[in-house]
Amino acid sequence: MRTPSLTLIALDIDGVLNPLERTSATTGVASMIGEWMVQRHQPVIDRLQRLLALPGVEGAWLTTWLEMPWLLDQFEEELGLTGLVPHRAPHPSARTRTGGTAFDGRFDADVSFSSASQQWWKIRSAELLIDLVKPSRFAWLDDDLSRAGRPQGDIWWRPGVSRSRFLFAPDARTGLTVPQLDALEEWLRDSEVDTRTGDETKSSSLNGPTEDARNLISVLGPTLVATLSGVDRSVARSWMSSDGDVPSGEVAERLLFARDAWQRVSAAEGDDVARAWFVGGNPWLKDDTAIMAIREGRFAEVSAAAQALVDDSWSG
Repeated sequence: MRTPSLTLIALDIDGVLNPLERTSATTGVASMIGEWMVQRHQPVIDRLQRLLALPGVEGAWLTTWLEMPWLLDQFEEELGLTGLVPHRAPHPSARTRTGGTAFDGRFDADVSFSSASQQWWKIRSAELLIDLVKPSRFAWLDDDLSRAGRPQGDIWWRPGVSRSRFLFAPDARTGLTVPQLDALEEWLRDSEVDTRTGDETKSSSLNGPTEDARNLISVLGPTLVATLSGVDRSVARSWMSSDGDVPSGEVAERLLFARDAWQRVSAAEGDDVARAWFVGGNPWLKDDTAIMAIREGRFAEVSAAAQALVDDSWSG
């Protein structure tokens, strides 16, 4: 018997729904929310509305706008998302309309508002949100995810895609795009869980690096995946076996990042272009290949190169 699972989509605003690069009136719609001018690409909002209305899908706000919840109310109403985003993640110190501050004691005293910090507040907020809603699957769209600090070896919050999670960092300049929401919808459509093998499914979903390795090998082959991971080809081949090695540490980080890069490029350009992009010399990477740049941990450069291709600005 198969039953639908609850999927939670956590949404940032600035750099995601509100692109930071100002556009003309013909391509974007601008509105005043409080004292702030925000803009949106209406086709993106229309598509997001449809995704949030799918059965078994619920939205959640995970944004700095939680600090001023009354402005978040206005933003939600302006974009036509009222009722489609029923959840709000906790914020360490939300303001009140009377000028006070409501502190949330579930956050440590050393919580940071810098995404580069290992104590970034949004990581803790996401944990609390998941504990509250208890979704079977979790998606998080935030432009700061690719820069987020995290404890050494913590790969759970690294951008990437697996059966149970979809963590994606849009380019803050352009915000979310329709092709990126196409990729999210494809992931959402695969949302059923076999209740007869629930424990096995849960164990598999937590083993994200192995799943990502298998997905990459299916499109790039074991030699290229071994190269980008920094392991022997025999190790990469073992990942295809149910009793094989489990990637960990820096290897797992490379695999998760490579899976995210593949998802971004293939969703926009197709698998053939994505494979050529991984193995071809790239001017955004000083004519290195994405394979070698990922192996060397140059994630920010590779992310910029992938976004350049998606934006049709790659000159390679």
